[in-house]
Amino acid sequence: MVEDEAYVTTVRTWRNGPIRIRGNVEIVNRDGETVMQGDRAALCRCGASRNNPFCDNTQRMIKFTAIQ
Repeated sequence: MVEDEAYVTTVRTWRNGPIRIRGNVEIVNRDGETVMQGDRAALCRCGASRNNPFCDNTQRMIKFTAIQ
């Protein structure tokens, strides 16, 4: 992990797709356990992923349309 304060973490939604996070990323579950640590992540917005909270591209199969 990068500890430099100049390293910016960005969060972006993709049209009808996941929430993409780039930068210093740590995903923690409700029990406080780190489930993912790295420099990028894609989080599910459609609610149908079989790998929640992560996106598995199920939105394409179900033709998910996000409310913008």
